[in-house]
Parts: sequence; structure tokens; C-alpha cells
Amino acid sequence: MADLLRMARERPGQLRFGITGPGDTNHFATELLKAAAGVDMEGRRPAVGNGGA
Repeated sequence: MADLLRMARERPGQLRFGITGPGDTNHFATELLKAAAGVDMEGRRPAVGNGGA
């Protein structure tokens, strides 16, 4: 986690994280992490082939 946050601080807006869908638990948790750590990362839509629940 420390390495991820260090990289996010060194490259604001350049790191991307995958989500299974907008507003899902993973997306929400990552947005909370971004806010708590004060980092800027970009969420991406699901990859092709990522089935719904």
C-alpha cells in the first residue's frame, strides 16, 4: 500500500484503477482511499469480458 500511495503522489492523475462498475464497492473504497490519502488516481470502466454479478 505504501508503494502504491508513493507512486500516486509522484504521478498525480496518471495512475488508473479498475472497477467492476460505477458506484460499486471497489469503486467506493478506492474513492475513500483517494480522499483519505490525498492522492489523485483515475477510475476506469470495466474491462471487456468483465461479467456482472
